[in-house]
Amino acid sequence: MSGSPAESFGESDLFIEYALRMTKGRLRFVGIASALLLMLAIATAMILAMVVGDHLIAKGMPWGLMTLLRWSLILIEAGLAGVMIFAPLAKRINDLYVARLIEKAHPEFRNDLTAALQLDGDANVHQGPLRAIKRRAAGEVAATDVEGSVTTRRVKISAIVFASAAVLFAGYWAFSDKSVTDSLFRAMGDSTVAAPTHTRFVLIEPP
Repeated sequence: MSGSPAESFGESDLFIEYALRMTKGRLRFVGIASALLLMLAIATAMILAMVVGDHLIAKGMPWGLMTLLRWSLILIEAGLAGVMIFAPLAKRINDLYVARLIEKAHPEFRNDLTAALQLDGDANVHQGPLRAIKRRAAGEVAATDVEGSVTTRRVKISAIVFASAAVLFAGYWAFSDKSVTDSLFRAMGDSTVAAPTHTRFVLIEPP
């Protein structure tokens, strides 16, 4: 939302509300994306640890330990989802917090957006100056991509962590001399799959 005049959205206060709502949506999106990537990274790392343990331990990882690790992973993922996804979604984001976030990214706003929110509804404030502050604040957010005020640093870090875990998993899968697929089935709870053994390729020459 850049380059649109405040007048195209009607009253200044309505446009300010729109800008705040868009920024809040961006905050929630970044938070959820970061949480999902981090959860995927943790799941990938823990499953890789279970697979490697199943390969290193003679006769495979004990079923009781495999079950404990699997349920630990489920509980960790559920806890992270509750804390990092569902709790923030249920929590209301304060307008002043969003306004200060925007102004921190754009110091040229001169705190007009924060002032407009703080003075709105104050009976001791004359409407003339308040309308002027709101018009100025609306004009400033209209000329700016306010959603860009939300940093995506957390998403980038979580993406790097997940990519690293995925590369490690893929590399182990490619070079392991035991069946990773069998260990994955065991990690997922399939007790009918036997512990993997070494795979050897033998060249049989015709007589």
